[in-house]
Amino acid sequence: MDEDIEESVIIRFVIPEGKDEFSVSESMARAYDQCSANGYDATWIQEQQVMNLSPTKTVTFIQGDLDVFVLEEFEGPVFKHLAKGDKIKCTVLGPLALSACFYNNTPVPNLPYPMYTLAMMGVIITCSNIEKSERDKLQNLIQSMAGVFSADFHDGITHVVAGSVTTDKYRVAVETDTPVMTKEWVYKVWETSKKEIVSAIDPRFLQFKFPALYGLRVSVSGLNKVDKMILKKKVEAHGGVYLPELHMDTTDLLICISDDSAKYTHAVKWKIPCVKPDYIFDSTDKGYALPFENYKVAKSNKASTPTKDSSNVDNLGDISMCSTILNPNDSAVNSRVDDTINSTTVGTLAPVIQGKTTKDWLLELDLTRVKKAGHFLDGLRIYLSGFTEPDQVQMTRVFKFAGATRLTQLVDSVTHVVHAVGKAVEPDTAKITRELGISPHSVTLEWIVESMKRGTKEWNVISLSWTSGYAHRGL
Repeated sequence: MDEDIEESVIIRFVIPEGKDEFSVSESMARAYDQCSANGYDATWIQEQQVMNLSPTKTVTFIQGDLDVFVLEEFEGPVFKHLAKGDKIKCTVLGPLALSACFYNNTPVPNLPYPMYTLAMMGVIITCSNIEKSERDKLQNLIQSMAGVFSADFHDGITHVVAGSVTTDKYRVAVETDTPVMTKEWVYKVWETSKKEIVSAIDPRFLQFKFPALYGLRVSVSGLNKVDKMILKKKVEAHGGVYLPELHMDTTDLLICISDDSAKYTHAVKWKIPCVKPDYIFDSTDKGYALPFENYKVAKSNKASTPTKDSSNVDNLGDISMCSTILNPNDSAVNSRVDDTINSTTVGTLAPVIQGKTTKDWLLELDLTRVKKAGHFLDGLRIYLSGFTEPDQVQMTRVFKFAGATRLTQLVDSVTHVVHAVGKAVEPDTAKITRELGISPHSVTLEWIVESMKRGTKEWNVISLSWTSGYAHRGL
């Protein structure tokens, strides 16, 4: 607060009915002592005396004939007398707001409304997709914490409180790196600020950052039951809503892999965006909902899904998304893998793994060793090709502890195809890869074993060139 103290400044502490200056709350007594210690003219006043006053308007302590009232509660006849209507306006503060001014050595914010705390001082908030009744409540709390509420998004906005990721304000906030928060953020800051001096931007409140899919209502088509359950868990874990059925008025997004379904037809008719499963994974990786445009499934997309003969191919299981082991920007590795993937010739396995069977390699993937190695496959989405059902079960457990995702369907969100040891690549795998036009990294079981031996930390610093020896030859 300013060191130059004008004699006209009077800070009146209002004593609640039934109390006296010795029985007021601890926060009131502390604020009064701070005023006196800093040389301000502080005085106690009864509620009835306040009702007989006509205070003057003021927002600072350094100009004009000033009237400042400190109230223990922002409700009741006295509060309305001081703070409501156009005829009587003055500075009305809560005891914690006044204490915060002394604590932070700052003047009272120049705002035209009562401030119970200063927890949102300097914060300018707009709301998006919040019901009017609740929006009004949030506005009141924001202003009671010395924040500023705006109906519109403008350059000065510091935070957006949103109810869904589908609004224009949300998209602008993402584009401008403006933090988006849930409404619970405001409520939590309010409750905390009534007990202690705190700022809304303290790290403790980062838990209320807007989830990547918050409020997004999602339906799925063209995926098997296991994959649908994985997407359901993913959507719900990040604030979205999974809808088993497509509804014209309540579905925001359809996840699908082709246009060959009734849901897709109706979604297009109802102007519901249709996107690939990658959209969910990439958005949750980024931490915010991405634009739909780059993930849309176009009407002309006739990508095939697995036939009855290939229905054994795996589903989308045990999700854990972070980084990738193979650097997607490494051109040397990519060119080799892409050439291998796009080859139409079904060849034999790399010589490096000849002499060992799938069972031999699986024996090396003992779960104790896998757990000890940590998340050495963190972020990968892996499809298994040519494995028996028991072997698939073991590999699923390996991926779970290694931090990877096992996908049971060969779709464009797959990052790696791991092949069982055999004489040739599974024909269905090669066929689906060509039809979908996708290029996941194609590797052998030995690559998994070697990754486990090296571990995540070592993997991040070694050259990637060694992986070429473990790429599967034959797609």
